[in-house]
Amino acid sequence: MSFRWRLFLGVGLSVLLTATVYGFLGYVTFKRSLDSIIADSSNSYKQAALASVDVSGERPRLIPTDSTTAVFSEYSTSRFRVLRVNEPPLEVGGKFPQNLTGWLYINQALDNGYTLEVAFNTNENQSALKSYLRTGFAALPVALGLAVLFAFLLQRIFMRPIKDLQRATQQLSSQAIPEPIAVPEGDDELSQLAESFNRMTSSLQAFIERERSFTRYASHELRTPLANMRVLVEGMQRGITSPEEAYPQLEDTMKRTEGILSGLLTLTRSPQLTPEPVMLENVVKQVISSLCGVEQARVHFQQVASPVVLGREDLLRQIISNLMHNALKYSAGSVEVRLEEAPSEARLTVRDYGPGVPNEVLEKLIDPFFRVDKRKGGLGLGLALVKHIVTSLRGTLSVRNSHPGLEAIVTLPKAILHELKTAKELSHA
Repeated sequence: MSFRWRLFLGVGLSVLLTATVYGFLGYVTFKRSLDSIIADSSNSYKQAALASVDVSGERPRLIPTDSTTAVFSEYSTSRFRVLRVNEPPLEVGGKFPQNLTGWLYINQALDNGYTLEVAFNTNENQSALKSYLRTGFAALPVALGLAVLFAFLLQRIFMRPIKDLQRATQQLSSQAIPEPIAVPEGDDELSQLAESFNRMTSSLQAFIERERSFTRYASHELRTPLANMRVLVEGMQRGITSPEEAYPQLEDTMKRTEGILSGLLTLTRSPQLTPEPVMLENVVKQVISSLCGVEQARVHFQQVASPVVLGREDLLRQIISNLMHNALKYSAGSVEVRLEEAPSEARLTVRDYGPGVPNEVLEKLIDPFFRVDKRKGGLGLGLALVKHIVTSLRGTLSVRNSHPGLEAIVTLPKAILHELKTAKELSHA
C-alpha cells in the first residue's frame, strides 16, 4: 500500500474514531442529564404527594393546595397511591400501574402504618433518549462522508510537498538540477525538509558551477604554458635548444602553471567558514607591517572607525593583501587605505593614484585572468579571488575610477552586539 493511501486511511480512521468517541460522550452526557431531570422531577412530585395527603384519620384523605395542584398538573401522566394492609388504597392520577416498565417507582412509609407509593412516568424522557440515538445513527453516514472528504483534502495538502520532493529527487537522479521546490507555510517537519532540500540543491548547483568554472578556466589558461613547455622539450630533444637555455624557461613556466592551478583551486573552492568576530583594524595593520620598508612608506592608513566584522582572519588578510599589492603594482605614488563603518557594515577602501582604467573595461577587472596591462605580470586573479572571498563572507566588492587612480571598496557585515566582547579581547591580545 502506498504512503498516500496509508495517510488517507489513517486520517479517515482518526476522524471517524473522533466522531464516534464524540457521539458516545454526547450520549452519556445526554443520558446523565435526563437522569438528573427525572430524579429532580420525581422528587418534586413525591414531595407534592406527601404535602397533599392526610393520614391522621381512619381513612387517608387528599388535601390539595394550589402548589401541589400545579405539580400534579405538570406531571399529569404520573400517579401515586396511599395504602395500608387490608384496606383499599387511595389512588391519585389514575390506576396505579401493575407493570412498572417505563415508570420510576418510589415508596415511603407514613404514619399509622400507611405507605406512599409513587409511579413517575419516564416515557417522555426515554423517547427523547431514543430520538437522540436515532439522530446519532442517522448522522453516522454523514460523519463518515465528512471523514473521507477531510482525509482526502488533508492527504492532498500533505502530499503536495512530498510530490515536489519526489519529482525533484527524480530530476537529481537523472543528473539534472531541479528548480527550488515550494516551501509549505509554517515551521513543521515538511517545511524544514523542503528548506533543507533547497539548500542541498543550491549547494550542489554551486559545486557544479565551480567545477565547470575550473574546467573552463583551466582549459583556457593552461593551454599556453603547456604549449611552451612542449616546445622547449621538443627543442631539447632535437638539439635546437640547449638544456642551459631551456631549464630556466621551464622553471618559470612551471611556476606560472602552479600559480594558475593554485589560483583556480582557490577561486573554485567554497571556503568552509566558521565565522568569528574580527577587529578589522588589526588585520589591516598586520598586512601593512608585512610589507617591505619602501612599500610600507607608500601606504597611508586612515582609520575613521574600528569596526568589528564577522568573518575569518586568514581570509580577511588575503583580501587586504591582494588589494594592497594590486594598488602598489599599478600606482606610481602612494596608496591610501581607509577604514569606515555604517550601522550594519564595515567599509574598507584601497585607493591607488595610478592612471586608472578605461570605463569600458572597469567591470571586467573582477573577471578571472583579466589584465589591463599584461606587461605588469601577474595572473589576473587578484580581484577575482577578493570577489570570491568577500562573497563567501556575505560582503560586496566594487571598483571605480577615482580620478586620479582606482578605488576598490569592500563592505563586510559587522558582528552583532553580543560578539563585541570577544573582539575586544582579541584587540588586547
